[in-house]
Order: sequence, then structure tokens, then C-alpha cells
Amino acid sequence: MESIEAKRRKLDELDDVIIAKLMERFEVSKEIGRIKKQHNIEVFQADREKAIIESIKSRCKGYEDVDAIINIYNVIMNESKALQIY
Repeated sequence: MESIEAKRRKLDELDDVIIAKLMERFEVSKEIGRIKKQHNIEVFQADREKAIIESIKSRCKGYEDVDAIINIYNVIMNESKALQIY
């Protein structure tokens, strides 16, 4: 049986990946924000957000905690919008 310390090390490794990908995602969001500003496009795109959530549901089909993932993505999208404003 794996120890709790081993599981925590695995979580730390996963956190490193998540953090790196979030930083990358937020940089791309800022780039999108600059493009939107140049072309007078609204930051909030309801259709795009709906498509992202539907894609998540599809990719997580059968996973019992999909609502937790969707909640996290809602936070990610809100933070991405905030970054696009600047």
C-alpha cells in the first residue's frame, strides 16, 4: 500500500504541471485580449464559454466528479476574462 507521503508527492508533481499550464493558458488569454481590443470585440463571449463547458462535459463523460472540474473551469474562465481586460 502506498503511503500518504507518496500520494502527496504525486499531488505535488501534478500541481507543478497544472501551474505551468495555467500560466501558459493565462498568457494566451492575454494575447486574445489584445486581439479583441484591436478589433473591438467584447471580452465576454457567451457562445465560446458554453462550447468550452460542453467540451469538458464530453471529455469527462462517465467521470463522477465532472461538476468539480466545471466549477474549476468557471473560475479559470473568469480569471482569463479579467486578464483580457488589461
